[in-house]
Amino acid sequence: MKADKGGDPAVASPLSPVVLHIMIALGEGESHGYAIMQEVEASTGGKVVLAPGTLYRAIKRMLDTGLIVEVSDRPVAAGDDERRRYYRLTDEGHRAAAAERQRMMDTVAAMDARPQLGRVRALWRRMAGSRAVRVGGLI
Repeated sequence: MKADKGGDPAVASPLSPVVLHIMIALGEGESHGYAIMQEVEASTGGKVVLAPGTLYRAIKRMLDTGLIVEVSDRPVAAGDDERRRYYRLTDEGHRAAAAERQRMMDTVAAMDARPQLGRVRALWRRMAGSRAVRVGGLI
């Protein structure tokens, strides 16, 4: 994640879709990798399926950039695998997610202000609703 002129992470360059989906999944609280994968798939109605390698590469980058942290106090759950690592968003991660939300809202507003883009929006909606996307490989 590259910072803009001021170096503020809250105005950093746009987040990748994978990172954004992970942040959304962690928005409600702590979770482990497999549960994040399940939450992303469920919250997108199966349209986005994160491959394990993609998920864990993104988690490593997010840890390195301070968007998330590994939680040392694990939730107590019957049958929980002690090898699982739990993650949560940091304050920086929350700021970056809020900045990304605003960036996306500004983009949609700019499109809505240009009626000639109506055909593009209609095509985009059809494509987004027509198939599932498996997210894997390079990000």
